[in-house]
Amino acid sequence: MTEVKTAELVMVDPIESSELLNSIAETVSEVELEGEFIQGVIDRMLEIASGKGHDEKDSRQVVGLAAPQVGISKRIILVDLTANGANQEQNLIAIVNPVISEKSRDLLDGREGCWSCGNVCGNVQRCQKVTLEGLDRSGKAVHMILEDFVARIVQHEVDHLDGVRFPDRIPEDQPKRLHWVEHEQFNDYR
Repeated sequence: MTEVKTAELVMVDPIESSELLNSIAETVSEVELEGEFIQGVIDRMLEIASGKGHDEKDSRQVVGLAAPQVGISKRIILVDLTANGANQEQNLIAIVNPVISEKSRDLLDGREGCWSCGNVCGNVQRCQKVTLEGLDRSGKAVHMILEDFVARIVQHEVDHLDGVRFPDRIPEDQPKRLHWVEHEQFNDYR
C-alpha cells in the first residue's frame, strides 16, 4: 500500500472506495503503532470525527469511525464510550487491532446509520453486550465490557475492518428494515 500524508485523509466516497470498504483491513504492527504515520492517522481520524454532520442541515454526530472509512486499510477504530444515541459531548478513543472476544446471546434491534452509507439507515440486530480487546494508541492492552448503544458502535466499527457495512447485516427477507433518512430527520430517526 502506498503511504499517504495524513493531511490528505478524508471520509472516502463509498462508491469510489467500495473495494477498500469491502476488504479486510490489515493488522497494525507494534513498530507501525509507534511510528508517525499511524499516530498521524489516529490524530486525523479524531479531527475528522469531531463535531457534527456534513453541513448545517446534517444533525448526525460521529460516535465511531474506522480507518477504512478515511482510506486507510488498517485495523483502527474510534469509539465514543459515552454515546447514548443523542447528540452530546464526544468522548472518542482509538482502539488499535480491536477484537470482539465475547458476545452476549441477547440481541437488540436498533437503528443505525453510517457515514459510508449516506442517507441509508436501518434497523439492525446486534448483540446487547460485547467484550472488546485491543490496544490503545500508546500500545497498552485494552479490555472493556460494553453494553447497549456502545456495544452496537463497536460491532459496527469492527465490521468495517472486516469489509462489512450495516446493510449487509439486514436479512434479505426483511428489506423494510432499511430506510432513507434526510439529514434534517436524523434526530427524529434516532
